[in-house]
Amino acid sequence: MNHRDTTAATVLVSLYHVKGRKPTEKERKSGVPFDFTIEERPGKKNPERVDKYYFSSSGKQYRSISEIKRNYISLNIQLNNQNMGVFPFFPSTFVTDIVNSIQSGTFLFYKGIARSPGVRLEDFLQPGKTATVRLLEKSKFKQHNIITIKL
Repeated sequence: MNHRDTTAATVLVSLYHVKGRKPTEKERKSGVPFDFTIEERPGKKNPERVDKYYFSSSGKQYRSISEIKRNYISLNIQLNNQNMGVFPFFPSTFVTDIVNSIQSGTFLFYKGIARSPGVRLEDFLQPGKTATVRLLEKSKFKQHNIITIKL
């Protein structure tokens, strides 16, 4: 999907406003991203049953939380050794976007290796999995025995 398609999808979503609600705290803990909209409708075969539809901010519809989890990468984020929580991201999300959404000026480490800001999550993580990453300020490198090498 290129940038023009993404923009077109965003425009279409804004024209078709999904009537719904934001995820509850329980749904967020289950893996529904905070920017999703949830629409509840009577079941097709049994109107007494409620079917939930989950819509991403781009307009993509998901039928279950399991389907959302299969298409996202969940990051357990630690900022300067404090657990910030688990956040879902698209596999195509750049490291720089994650850093800027949590705390600008930090560096993202996965398995002890600093990841370049221009790298996408899908370059080193698999969708449907949860990974622990650390965000550290450069001033904390020495405290955490991180060595910087100038090339």
